[in-house]
Amino acid sequence: MRRISWNLLPVSPLQSFISADLEQVFDQLVQGFKSPDSNPGQCLRLNVWESGQTVIVEGDLPGVDPENLSIEVGPDGLLEINAKSEAQPLPEGATWVRRERKSRDWNRSLQLPFRVDPSKVEATLKNGRLVVTITKQAENGPRRIPVSHA
Repeated sequence: MRRISWNLLPVSPLQSFISADLEQVFDQLVQGFKSPDSNPGQCLRLNVWESGQTVIVEGDLPGVDPENLSIEVGPDGLLEINAKSEAQPLPEGATWVRRERKSRDWNRSLQLPFRVDPSKVEATLKNGRLVVTITKQAENGPRRIPVSHA
């Protein structure tokens, strides 16, 4: 029995165009059945852990430049991350044979279960890995008031 490797067969521009259109229609159709968190193209997946008063939030943002990244955190603990990666344009006279990497937007809001000191938040983006270091705000809970004798 002879095997055919479909990836090596030449693709006509018409087949490539039809394939891209069908993929877009399918993505839009399936999008209606998924929650926003279940679409890896739209939602940034995060790992979050804590150690003492420090919390680390980590995620992958391949192809994102720091100038296309926005991170905001409020004292109430709401962390918002927005990022965009731009697809590389084709050189003059080139045509696509296969295109799987496209422009992408990542958006993520995460409510942390504690108050945050916004002045003590740091973020680094290195080799597509985002690391946000957050310091918890000291709790201002109830305080026992000593009563003096008059």
